[in-house]
Amino acid sequence: MSNVKVIDAADATPPRRKSPAQLIIESLGDDYKTMKMMAARYDVNVETIRRLCKATNADGTKRVKAPSKAVQQGELTIFLFTKDDVKELDEYMSNKGYKIEDI
Repeated sequence: MSNVKVIDAADATPPRRKSPAQLIIESLGDDYKTMKMMAARYDVNVETIRRLCKATNADGTKRVKAPSKAVQQGELTIFLFTKDDVKELDEYMSNKGYKIEDI
């Protein structure tokens, strides 16, 4: 016999239409920005931001310290930029000649 439970339609929860990552991002509020948000801020591809965050100088130090936070749920990891991280990237990107758009 199956463990299927029949319930009233009014009591049924409709399926979520948003991904788990999107639900996490929306729950964070305005205190944190994602790589996608940062890419939109500078009008660049998200891979540009990813590469910049991994890049090192000739002496082996990280080019930028950002992102300084991350949220994990299961195998899902979302890297987050704090307000200080945004300031650091704004300074770096403006020195490189990128236009900064408010997000």
